[in-house]
Amino acid sequence: MKDNNTLKEKGLFENPYKKFEAFGEERLSDEELLAIILRTGKKDLSALELSRKLLSENQNGILNLSSLSFDDMRKLPGIGKVKAMELKCVFELAKRITCTVYKKSMSVFSPESMARVYMEGLRHENREKLLVAMFDTKGRFMGDEILTVGTFSKTIISPRDVFSAALKKNAACFVMLHNHPSGVPKPSDDDIRITYDIGTLGDVMQCRLLDHIIIGDNTYFSFLENNLIKTK
Repeated sequence: MKDNNTLKEKGLFENPYKKFEAFGEERLSDEELLAIILRTGKKDLSALELSRKLLSENQNGILNLSSLSFDDMRKLPGIGKVKAMELKCVFELAKRITCTVYKKSMSVFSPESMARVYMEGLRHENREKLLVAMFDTKGRFMGDEILTVGTFSKTIISPRDVFSAALKKNAACFVMLHNHPSGVPKPSDDDIRITYDIGTLGDVMQCRLLDHIIIGDNTYFSFLENNLIKTK
């Protein structure tokens, strides 16, 4: 006969809600956290089993919340339209929380702090995105704007769009950021050329480009740190 305490523990660890109440959210596994978010499974598949299936897809674990598209999620057994929406929203909230926390210590003069703010929002993207972060004369953050979304390997950067966004905010300076879906932030010849062109134009327009940061997978490349911000 099994010990009663053992049976109680087994029941506790099979129920994420009870485990949460006993130990708090930090003691929950990824699949248990997801099970609480999903709430229900489907016939012959509990919410916990459904979570395990989702996490095992493509062997990406919790990153499936990002790498799987909304339509791909809906194809998984037990995940319909609403559940797929909820899961994508959970990941988006996580990205925004990270961004908000790091923005408090962001400095336009620190490429590392800039990269930290935008890392989670860009490193999971499978297409290139270009955005501009704008600052006033004292280096205070004035906002940012996504300018272009490209293909898997390339985005089109228009100097006109860059300066239009910066001047609309009456910014004194700005930083360009874009991601490389490959995860490798090495600048291409086009990246170097457009950075040079925009930097030169920025001096003429008195709206300076301070840096161009390329986001990879938990790594980044700063033109400023590598002495590649040059003007004619």
